[in-house]
Amino acid sequence: MPDVFISYAHEDNESPPYPTKGWVERFYDALKARLSALRREENTSVWLDKSGRVSGATVLTPAIKGQLADCGVFVTILSPAYRGSAWCADELRFFHDAASKNGGMSVTTKDSEICRVFKVLKVPVNVPVRPEDFRTGIPEVDESPGYTFFQTTPDGTPMEFDPPLGENYYGIEFSRAVSKVAADINLVLQGLASTKAAAGGLSTPLAQARYAQGDKVVYVADTSSDIAEYRDRIRQELEQFGSTVLPATQQFPGPSYADQVKGELKRARMAIHLIGKNYGMIPEGANDSIVELQYKLALDESKSRPEFKHMVWMQPGTLGSDERQTRLIASLQNDSQFKIATFEEFKTLVHDALTPKQEPEAARKSNGTAKGVYLIFDIKDKETARDVDGWLRKRGFKVWKRTSDESENDQLSIELHKERLEVSAGVLIYYGVAKDSWLQSMLLRLEKDFALKEIGRKPSCIAFSAPEPPDVGDPDIEVLPAIPPDSLEEFARMIEARPATA
Repeated sequence: MPDVFISYAHEDNESPPYPTKGWVERFYDALKARLSALRREENTSVWLDKSGRVSGATVLTPAIKGQLADCGVFVTILSPAYRGSAWCADELRFFHDAASKNGGMSVTTKDSEICRVFKVLKVPVNVPVRPEDFRTGIPEVDESPGYTFFQTTPDGTPMEFDPPLGENYYGIEFSRAVSKVAADINLVLQGLASTKAAAGGLSTPLAQARYAQGDKVVYVADTSSDIAEYRDRIRQELEQFGSTVLPATQQFPGPSYADQVKGELKRARMAIHLIGKNYGMIPEGANDSIVELQYKLALDESKSRPEFKHMVWMQPGTLGSDERQTRLIASLQNDSQFKIATFEEFKTLVHDALTPKQEPEAARKSNGTAKGVYLIFDIKDKETARDVDGWLRKRGFKVWKRTSDESENDQLSIELHKERLEVSAGVLIYYGVAKDSWLQSMLLRLEKDFALKEIGRKPSCIAFSAPEPPDVGDPDIEVLPAIPPDSLEEFARMIEARPATA
């Protein structure tokens, strides 16, 4: 039986204007690929009926019933066509009845409760969007706001996120939204496997081991729309390095929003708040926006539970778009946990806050502070450099990274680059799909930097994942394969043997 069943109206999968696959099939391909990446050790199956359905059919076929009877997650592609489909309504009702006898409609993980029905909002029924437009009559489903796959333009036109648009905004947003759905489906499937294991049912040893782990629990606060991308990025990175991120699903800012936030905060060991230029939505019956409300509730949690920590971040140069946001930003100046920094630097601070204080002794300086590695990579290699970044951190090093928004000629970027070189014990260049000209340019720049008295030469290494090792021509620079990261052990020992300098 499938782990995931996708229910949709066939009108939403019409292929024109694209020549091969319709929107739902493109969503299916992207979701399946993402789940495979998240669940490498599991054989995760995703069901999509591509056969077509008899117009006006109201009785589910035995094949469909068989797939629904024991599936773990039910994904609905919601749209006006879906809402008007009796067949789709029958699929949801059948899953509800089957799930009620097979684990219930919600899964309780270690730190949250997630509905097994995932609502993918492909296109709105009405503009503006109203919660009642997607009511199903099933409480567990209706209380979940779902996952939005469209954006309304200023003239009121709903535009769907879609992969054929590639690197354009709507294509990028499609990939980001699929990643959200996949991450939460993964949590549900892990929870189902863990429940079976606890009850003596069938489950893999890996699922049992995951359930037994004491994951770090972090609350990543909802944000205003202008910085939603940063919330997604930090959530994905936290999950990648073993943290459990709350809330597990999007929370609708209704009358019970504050109570939902309080409940999630009590389960977390730390809260992260990202501040943008916009004030954000105001929940029903509240005076403060979701951004300010969550921040105040986190402060209250800190007072009642001293071990609970909070961190607040804002990009340099951010100004409030209205008086309310300007007032909020001004009030944050009195909070010692308020950091104005680049996003990459803030992520390092978050990692340090979550890392156990007892790090591997060999990677520590005489004053007890972990040595740092300056990790440099081209923006094209950002995703694949994550494995090396994670390995260095697990090995006990702090990691300083160049960020994608830095310019070669920007004065602040130049100063940040030199500061990272000064505080780092070594330099690691990750080289994957970047152009050879980028690598040669970086090597020349480092040669000039190392000639400076305040910096001096640092142990340097190129970790390559390209088909062939680069031709460096510098005997002082190690060239090592990046896969597996353990290949970099020689470079790590070189840094550990280096006397402390800062």
